Amino acid sequence: MPGPDRALCYRLAVSTGLRYSEIKSIMPCSFSGLDGAQPTVTVRAGYTKNGQEATQPLPPELAADLLVWLSGKPSGQAVFPLPDRGADMLKLDLEAAGIPYRDEAGPVFDFHALRSQCATLMDQAGCSPRHVQRVMRHSSLDLTGRYTRPRSQDLRQAVASIPSLLRPQSEANGMVSPDNAGSEADQINNDLANLLPSFRDEPGHPEASPGGMEAGSLPADLGQNLLQMAEFGVKWRGLSSDGENSGGGTRTPDTRIMIPLAA
Repeated sequence: MPGPDRALCYRLAVSTGLRYSEIKSIMPCSFSGLDGAQPTVTVRAGYTKNGQEATQPLPPELAADLLVWLSGKPSGQAVFPLPDRGADMLKLDLEAAGIPYRDEAGPVFDFHALRSQCATLMDQAGCSPRHVQRVMRHSSLDLTGRYTRPRSQDLRQAVASIPSLLRPQSEANGMVSPDNAGSEADQINNDLANLLPSFRDEPGHPEASPGGMEAGSLPADLGQNLLQMAEFGVKWRGLSSDGENSGGGTRTPDTRIMIPLAA
């Protein structure tokens, strides 16, 4: 296939999650509504893995390019005359693009990796796991999870999006910024800053934060009253009678654990 044809084939694989054999079976009549608001591509039941007809939505940009490209394709014939081994074709394009076929960890970039890329891109875009599962036509969410491969950069961005747990400096000085007043993130800051000691808020006083709790000033009955504090406003109940102790548990030696109840 010419280069532009292969490019459209790769884009179709990444945008729909269709398998190699499924794409190989597609004919011009498989596409519908390419010039409308809901373009789709349909794979006949005899070519899908589960034996059921599959209709996948198409991105508008891809649909517009396919509409022009299909104008010269004969009806009743496969639009992508793929070879028996997709990896052989893909290796040539990977080499031209400077992408290694096998990375340092060992996995290879075969044609099925484009299907995994489809799930990963939807996951990065914030799509519901159920939606990703439906597009991928998986029988379970567990199987879908194996196809999403977040990069280390994606994980760093996810951690960076966690709201700050430090008291805002303006509030520590008795001021509230109009731009930040009432936001959900600020509410998290305000609720938790009163309970967590900080070592960064006040220069020269490393063991305290303005308005927070100083180190060593925890109340003696904190273990029983933490969940009754006004900042949280929830109730608690003990799981065992007074004085009972598990005696040696690594993580929770004292079984007087509290569980929050509905306020």
